[in-house]
Amino acid sequence: SRTIEPHYLMLAWPVWYIVAWDHLRNAPRIFRIDRIKNTKKVASKSFKLRPELIADDPYEHHFSSI
Repeated sequence: SRTIEPHYLMLAWPVWYIVAWDHLRNAPRIFRIDRIKNTKKVASKSFKLRPELIADDPYEHHFSSI
């Protein structure tokens, strides 16, 4: 079970991913949408877009083999 702040949807055909801030790991993570079993909206005081999620394409290494 995790609490995430979704920031972006990404398509690496044929799979969709959510690029999000993971509160459990306190770091950015990528989640395959087809592997998410349950979701629940959690009330939050605020949502802050984290520019570090896209700075210098930190996710490029995750998709180099796709």
